Amino acid sequence: MTGFIASMLSIANATGGRSMTDFGWYEWGRIASILSVLVALIPTVLRFRAAIARMQDLITEVAGVLLLLGGVVLYSEIVPKWLQFQVQMARLGQDVDNVPMFFFGSIGLMLLGGMLTLFGLVGRITASIKKK
Repeated sequence: MTGFIASMLSIANATGGRSMTDFGWYEWGRIASILSVLVALIPTVLRFRAAIARMQDLITEVAGVLLLLGGVVLYSEIVPKWLQFQVQMARLGQDVDNVPMFFFGSIGLMLLGGMLTLFGLVGRITASIKKK
């Protein structure tokens, strides 16, 4: 039993006294602000549907770039935690459930952003070829 307690204390010292998935108020505040911006954008998008339909390829490209950058930022934030997760997995067990989700989610965001950017560019190139 003392070996278990000693290993938990060493983990607490390595992570600053909190578990790796213990998000502070600052992290939850950032997540809440991102969600509130997304909720505010939905009525705006619905209001300007006709104008958006004309600029669909450009909007797809911009959304793709934004998702790609978001995935890169999330990836750069989560990689150190992912590496630490792999090293300490045997000792931590179920304490780090969210780290793989964020890691693979960031890769998914980058893939989605890259595909949207590619499709936006292809759509604009195809439209310019059809005009000629």
